[in-house]
Amino acid sequence: MENVHGIYVQDFIRFSDKLKGLAGLRYDIFSGTYYTDKVDDKRNITGHGAESTISKSALTYRLGLVYQPIVPMSIYGSFSTYFKPSRRVAPNGETFDPETGYQGEVGSRLELSKKWAANLAFYYMRKNNQLEALAGGIYKRIGSAESKGFELEVNGTLMPGLELNAGYTFSNAKILPFSSGETNAAAGKTVAFAPKNLFNAWINYEVQNGAMKGLSLSAGANYMDETFTNSSNSYVLPAYTVFDAALGYRVGRIGMRLNVNNLLNERYFANAIFANQVSPGATRSFLVTVRYSI
Repeated sequence: MENVHGIYVQDFIRFSDKLKGLAGLRYDIFSGTYYTDKVDDKRNITGHGAESTISKSALTYRLGLVYQPIVPMSIYGSFSTYFKPSRRVAPNGETFDPETGYQGEVGSRLELSKKWAANLAFYYMRKNNQLEALAGGIYKRIGSAESKGFELEVNGTLMPGLELNAGYTFSNAKILPFSSGETNAAAGKTVAFAPKNLFNAWINYEVQNGAMKGLSLSAGANYMDETFTNSSNSYVLPAYTVFDAALGYRVGRIGMRLNVNNLLNERYFANAIFANQVSPGATRSFLVTVRYSI
């Protein structure tokens, strides 16, 4: 049984025409009672285990500023903290501290012209009290981890009817030493399921004139770097690239579109349980949509 309550207040602040801000506070109250009883296939209790109670609360906040020195450019910065109660209970009834952390980000958006725009952001994130789930209901304390990197996004029009959207993310996510001075065997290792490089691109062309006006062709790609599935970095999910495509036709208020996801039927692994039980990614699929605009 769980009880979750949250109270928050937030305000947008206008300092001037060029400078605007945001400030918010949130208070969370969490309580839960958990049992480690044994049950049979009919959900009947066959043995009583430990009863555990988790009761936590925290005050978090968020701050942000946006400065627009000229119309085509805006510069922003933000900082926020977070709190996430741990619902994990070990077989012996042991409970764990909630996840806490913070994130800071600075970035800028620049409209290069009426046809082109770009976003660039740098960020730093830290999470504390991380856990890793092991087989048999065992949990391993990982401690704190940090992630720092940047994101770049570009979108624009190459020519009438031809649009491009592309993005790249670099992230360096590492596990930190224990602050207590105790040796952390995972310190310096890459955080599980945290790719270093991500890339995506999508290009779309729609015929503007003639008998084929309204016909559109689209193609795109998504690349994900290799990831580790555990804190010791002993298992790896290989990097992969998935290509997508679409064909559409729009006439008047009616639009039809065929999307083909994973066009080349790329075989890849999307996730893992207990480090070495991997799950395959989605195979080639088709989606047909019909839209009517009022």
